[in-house]
Amino acid sequence: MKHYHYCVITTLFVAFFFSCRQNTGPAKSANDSSAKVKSIEKANEKISTVVSKPDSVKIIRLKDGFFIKGNHYNAETGTYQNIQLWQDSLKITTDTTQEYMFNQQLYPIFKKVSSGVYELLLRFDNRPSADLVTLLRIENDRITKKQQIPLFESPPQTINGMKVYTGVWDYGEVWRENEGGKFYTAYNPTLYYKFAVDGVILDTPLTISKNRLVYGKFHGFDYNGGIGYPSDDRGHIIDTADKNVLRKDD
Repeated sequence: MKHYHYCVITTLFVAFFFSCRQNTGPAKSANDSSAKVKSIEKANEKISTVVSKPDSVKIIRLKDGFFIKGNHYNAETGTYQNIQLWQDSLKITTDTTQEYMFNQQLYPIFKKVSSGVYELLLRFDNRPSADLVTLLRIENDRITKKQQIPLFESPPQTINGMKVYTGVWDYGEVWRENEGGKFYTAYNPTLYYKFAVDGVILDTPLTISKNRLVYGKFHGFDYNGGIGYPSDDRGHIIDTADKNVLRKDD
């Protein structure tokens, strides 16, 4: 019996000892719990950043070692707000002035003009107006020209044996002179571009002649909302007689 009491006492003593050991350590404060939560949140933030990286950075391989790196992806517009042009390990330029689009079949257009000379055409979001194109000319690893031109919305067509791209500066505008009156459409010339020996150039004679066929007269290379031609409600011109052309400034 004594042996039995001795075992019970020993067992109670050991349980009490370990209970004290557990309770005599420093108490965990609310700050400790908060720090642990923040640590977990920080770890999740790092994981989230890694997961989103493929969506925020896009690499487009061109040729001769050139590639485009698109950063700062905007999921709402499908555009990149920061692009870099590289050749191998050399960064040639960075552009943050526009929001560029790379989900289109035609763009980017990259052409070698001659030894060490290239031209790159990039589409950018120009809402609420029509999208436009940035034309970059690269000569011996330097940007020597940066120019805005109209968007080419389709592959080139062959005119007079030469491949020609077409584009307009903006969407067409259709309005009525008054309620129940005639419809008019603004002067919106189609511009014709070709890839010549020295790069992308505007084919001036072709642009003038083609627009004369449409408008009767050539009023310049720019969109002009102050000149209206009689049209149907969809903007198809039905009369090019000069006497019937509406001029808003008159």
